[in-house]
Amino acid sequence: MTITARTCTAFLALASAGAFALPAAAEEIKFMAELSGEAQVPPVQTEATGMADVTVDTEAMTISWIVTYEGLSSDPVAGHFHGPASPEETAPPVIDLTVDMEEDEAAATAEEEVRMDIMEGSSELTEEQMADLQAGLLYINIHTPENPDGEIRGQVMEGEAEMGAEATTAGDTMPEGETAADDMAPDADAATAAAGMDNPMVGGAEMPASNDIVTNAMNSQEHTTLVAAVQAAGLVETLQGEGPFTVFAPVNDAFAALPAGTVDTLLLPENKDMLTKVLTAHVVAGNWTAEMFREEADAEGMVHLDTVSGDALSVKVDPSGSLTVFDESGNAYNVTIGDVMQSNGVIHVVDGVLLPQ
Repeated sequence: MTITARTCTAFLALASAGAFALPAAAEEIKFMAELSGEAQVPPVQTEATGMADVTVDTEAMTISWIVTYEGLSSDPVAGHFHGPASPEETAPPVIDLTVDMEEDEAAATAEEEVRMDIMEGSSELTEEQMADLQAGLLYINIHTPENPDGEIRGQVMEGEAEMGAEATTAGDTMPEGETAADDMAPDADAATAAAGMDNPMVGGAEMPASNDIVTNAMNSQEHTTLVAAVQAAGLVETLQGEGPFTVFAPVNDAFAALPAGTVDTLLLPENKDMLTKVLTAHVVAGNWTAEMFREEADAEGMVHLDTVSGDALSVKVDPSGSLTVFDESGNAYNVTIGDVMQSNGVIHVVDGVLLPQ
C-alpha cells in the first residue's frame, strides 16, 4: 500500500473498518523521566537532579514508579504526576507519588511521611491518564519548602531509565530495515566536532547540542505532533540511542496539511506498524550535515539514501546551498532549518511529511 496524500482518504476508511488491526499490545510499557530545575516553568536554580522509572500495566491499568533524587535544597514535601501539559506548560497534579495504593483507604487518604531519598508506589490509571502519558503530556514534579511549586521536574516519555545515572542512554538497537547507506554514512565524529557549535533556535526553544534528538524535539513548540507520533510508535528509546541518526523533522503544519483525520488514525495503537514505517522513513543512519550533502552530491546536486524504514530518500543541494528533500512518492519539501546538531546525530527541519510507498 502506498501512503500518499492521494491515498490517505482510502487509508482512513480501511483503518476505521479495522483493516489494519494488529495483535494486542504488550501488557507492560516502560516510561522514564529525567528531573531537573531547568525543566521547571519557570526554571529553578538548583543543583538537584532526579530520575524516574515508570511502568504501566496496560491489562490491569495500573502505573507504578520509582523516583530517586539528590541535591534538593531540603527534604521534599510532596511529589506528583501532573498533566496534561507540554514541557512549556504547567498543570495540576493527577497522581500522588507519596501514597501507597496497596494500603487501606484510610491510610491512603491520610497525611503520610515522604521518604527522603526515593518515592515508590503504584496507582490505578484512567484511560484519559493513559492517553496523556502516551502523548507525552504528563510530567513528574518534586516539591520542597523552598520551592513549593516544584524544585525539579521531568516530562515522562516512553523508554527505560538507568536508575542512579545522571542521564539515560537508551540502547542503540535499530528497527528492521537497516539503511543500505551504512557504508557511506558519516560516523559520530561529525556530531562530536559540532558539539561546540551554536545551534539555531527551533520552535521557540534553544537546541543544546549536548541533548539527544528526542529531548530537543520535545522542547520545540513546532514539533509536538512529531513527538507524540514518536512516542506512540515506541521509537523514543531508539532515537535516544547512540546513533548517530539524521532526522528530517516535519513541523506541526506539515502534519496538519495531510488529509483530515490522517494523524489521529496513524496514532491509534492498532496502526503502530504503519506509523513506525512513516516515521522511520524520516531517519537515515549517520551524521548527514549540509556540508556532507554538498561533498557527496553527484553532478546534478543529488544525494540518494536509504532510510531506516528501507525506503528511498533523495536530497538535492541547490546552487544557493539550500536543501530540498524528495520522498519515495516523489514529493519535494524544503529544509527550513538545517544542521541542528544533537549528541546522537543531526536534525533538519522540513516543511512536509515524507511518505513511503
